[in-house]
Amino acid sequence: MTIEAGLTEYYDHYAKDLSVELAALILRKDELRFHEAENIRAEYMMKVGAKELAVWRKSIEYRRQKR
Repeated sequence: MTIEAGLTEYYDHYAKDLSVELAALILRKDELRFHEAENIRAEYMMKVGAKELAVWRKSIEYRRQKR
């Protein structure tokens, strides 16, 4: 086995490890983006969105009465 062959095997193994790590990171990014972010957005809408809607409706009612 030559030095070049040994280096090639080392770098092939290293590249394969990096490829697996990259795939895991991409999967985690997608989980965060499409699942956890949507869950957070839905929870926000349930808690804060309802209050924002109530404030908006009161604001409209106030403006109507003001006219």
